[in-house]
Amino acid sequence: MGLLPSIAAIATPQAPSALGIIRCSGELCARVFLGIAPKQATLKNYTSISGELLDQVMAVYYEKGHSYTGEESLEISCHGNPYILRRILEDLMTRGFTLAQPGEFTRRAFLNGRMDLTQAEAVANVISARSDRALQAAHRQLAGDLGGAIKEFSEELISLIAEVEALIDFPEEDVPSRLPPPEKFQKLISRLSALKSTQRAHDLTFEGARIALVGLPNAGKSSLFNALLGHERAIVSPIAGTTRDYLSAQLTFGTHMATLVDTAGLNPRATAGSIEATGIAMTRDQMAAADLVLHIIDGTGKSPSETTDKISASGALLHVVTKSDLREFHIPTGLTSTYPVSAVTGAGMDALRKGIIKELDGLMPGCDTLMISARHADALEECLKQLTAGTELLSKKSDPALIAHHLHSALDCLGEILGKFDNEQILDKLFDRFCIGK
Repeated sequence: MGLLPSIAAIATPQAPSALGIIRCSGELCARVFLGIAPKQATLKNYTSISGELLDQVMAVYYEKGHSYTGEESLEISCHGNPYILRRILEDLMTRGFTLAQPGEFTRRAFLNGRMDLTQAEAVANVISARSDRALQAAHRQLAGDLGGAIKEFSEELISLIAEVEALIDFPEEDVPSRLPPPEKFQKLISRLSALKSTQRAHDLTFEGARIALVGLPNAGKSSLFNALLGHERAIVSPIAGTTRDYLSAQLTFGTHMATLVDTAGLNPRATAGSIEATGIAMTRDQMAAADLVLHIIDGTGKSPSETTDKISASGALLHVVTKSDLREFHIPTGLTSTYPVSAVTGAGMDALRKGIIKELDGLMPGCDTLMISARHADALEECLKQLTAGTELLSKKSDPALIAHHLHSALDCLGEILGKFDNEQILDKLFDRFCIGK
């Protein structure tokens, strides 16, 4: 890898604040402030290349091999005036720096061997985490837990390859005369399959669960939607069918992030081709995509039988009986997992939230479980295909060279997860979701 240009970027939000930070990486860093001691915060006047005083700053210089990127690095803390930050950045450009692209600092850390690709991806997850569970999972990946597990699998695979190739390279020598037992392959396949199955948990952790509120028109869906959010988001009206589209909002339940969806009422008398029918079709789409469906039932008299048989949740299902503050309220019989609530008085809302948290807990593994992203799952899928093909050849006592070929392909797939490949397009896609300055 040739010498990369020196880069700089504003690393803090560009709005008035007490402090602002500019990050720099590359060989030009040592020339901005000559002679400052490494890893020590130093108070300096930042004077432009034309001699103009721009601000009094705190500068920290890192020598090559001792920084986040692995290159010479400089962090400049100045007053958080966007104009000052912009002037300093422009001056750095004049000195030969180039503007950093999204994720370029972390990309350089990866390219310089400061972290593997799973850790680099975790940096973005730490920044974007919106729940305690997501933050904990991101920190575990950043600490190298996932990368360490993949390395262990790789080492096991290398051992299997060595056993198989011994029969190829030294067929007449004093080496094991038999191929490895299939149980070794099956055990590795089983463990890799278990890791691959955690992708759904990963998506729920970082993207959040989807919770759909469904039921008859005027059952109280929008009122409950607002009550769960804690503010008015949906229009509430005594007129049935107010919600024709669906509304969504993000919130947390305990350690879980979720998207709450208020849907159009399932009116069994809606005419085909009407706007209401279109809204109902959207509701059914939301039901199919939901991890948890809250079936909203009017507790003042509407029979749930009109919609109960039409509620088909691919995920969990809870029945919520609304308007418990009214005299006519009653809980229908024959339903399980029923929560009586009042969006007006708040009665039953805490119990409902606890019920939702319990259901979301059931969808998630423990906090100490490793989880993989879609990219990792794709690589593991191909790895498992290659391992399975190798195992089938093994059972047929096929040519060891053919078995070894599939094992090497499987090892390459694990290497893709860690970033042991040379594909600029994949790296561009991965780091494109990072913010500038990270």
